[in-house]
Amino acid sequence: MEIKKLRKDYGLRHEPIRTGSRAAAINLVAHGVKPHRVMLGFDGMFWVVCPADATKLAEMGCEYAD
Repeated sequence: MEIKKLRKDYGLRHEPIRTGSRAAAINLVAHGVKPHRVMLGFDGMFWVVCPADATKLAEMGCEYAD
């Protein structure tokens, strides 16, 4: 899936950062300046998203990965 298409299709505020590694996603969150959440996306990859987008995705059925 294309990142910009993900944002548009799911009505997200920001483009998610996608990675195949849970450790890499958690590392991004741990060392980021702004708060983020790690979600297991619909495509089986880990998505790093803002808290507002994480809430939207959780309501749609995504699971928190951390």
